[in-house]
Amino acid sequence: MLGEIRHALIGIWLTRVTNCAQINVLSPSESVSLDTTTVQRVEMFPTVMSSNVMLGVVLALSMLLPSQAQGVCEPLTIPLCQGFQYNNTIFPNMLNHTSQQEAALELHQFSPLVKVGCSSDLAHFLCSVYAPYCLVSKNLATPVPPCRSLCNSAKQGCIGLMQRFGFSWPDSLRCDRFPKLGEEICVDGNGINKATAQPPTGGKTQLNY
Repeated sequence: MLGEIRHALIGIWLTRVTNCAQINVLSPSESVSLDTTTVQRVEMFPTVMSSNVMLGVVLALSMLLPSQAQGVCEPLTIPLCQGFQYNNTIFPNMLNHTSQQEAALELHQFSPLVKVGCSSDLAHFLCSVYAPYCLVSKNLATPVPPCRSLCNSAKQGCIGLMQRFGFSWPDSLRCDRFPKLGEEICVDGNGINKATAQPPTGGKTQLNY
């Protein structure tokens, strides 16, 4: 089991390094072709302008249709997140994953930590980040973040084991990124796996379970 945990933590680290490398590295063929394509880019200027006009139309439509821009609730299908008191989620999540398939690939790396049981709140916290609760308010669907207390509980239970293998808590899951209980709507751990929500004045709010 400890070997699986170490393998998972190394996988998480390698994923971050690979992503950074893909962003910063320019292939030799790309750097050589920059000067030779300058004339072609000038000739394409009218096409680019037409594309910008089309982009403006799309943005205008997104403003007229806010419910679609905000996303819609969808059935939760990620295996690790089954069994909690909600069965609908929404994307993109706070890590900018645009689908459950994309989120599940990264979430799966934490499976050994969840299996070893370093924190009873770990799976619930991870799922509330990667496949968040879907909140419906005034016909708009929005993701509900985990409360800071839920993050702290998961971190305190698992950080010792992670440090034992030379790893720190992921910066993307830093607990100060999440709201304190009572500050805004968030998912509370407290053993009942239930989101805490206060409807805004004059509006009706519900959690889409």
